[in-house]
Amino acid sequence: ALVLGPLFGTLPKYLLLLLWVGFLGASICVHQGRHLRLEAAGKLLPEGLRRPIQALGFLAAGLFCAFMTLLGYRYVFDPLVGALAMGGVFEQTGIPDWLGTIVVVVAFGLATLRFAAAAISTLRGGSYGAMAPAEGLEEALEASGHDDHREAASDTAAPDTGEK
Repeated sequence: ALVLGPLFGTLPKYLLLLLWVGFLGASICVHQGRHLRLEAAGKLLPEGLRRPIQALGFLAAGLFCAFMTLLGYRYVFDPLVGALAMGGVFEQTGIPDWLGTIVVVVAFGLATLRFAAAAISTLRGGSYGAMAPAEGLEEALEASGHDDHREAASDTAAPDTGEK
């Protein structure tokens, strides 16, 4: 109990940092192409429609993130009932409430910009936001004795167009 006492006094601070890391990490996943996406329809479409449909998917995700940014902004900055105007603090730490929730505005704002950039890049033939290659997939398929391991691994890799 003596060793853990100081740790538990700062646990709410660690949880607040975890919230920030989680949200910012999700934004980084958008940049690296490691976010959730629906791909079944994309593989069934003719080649000429794939890029516009991918761009539309990025745009839809970006619009959702923009909406979440707006909601987060209102939650923090609304002049009547926003966390900043209310002046509340977390009881355990004394840290202002708005400091814990402004991460929603920052992270979803970044994700909005990144999805918009991915949509533009996709329409222009670039690879920003494209699905990241599956790490270790080729080695795993080779070890399993799968005959078409190079073809299966290349299906998951993003095209290398040289644009970042």
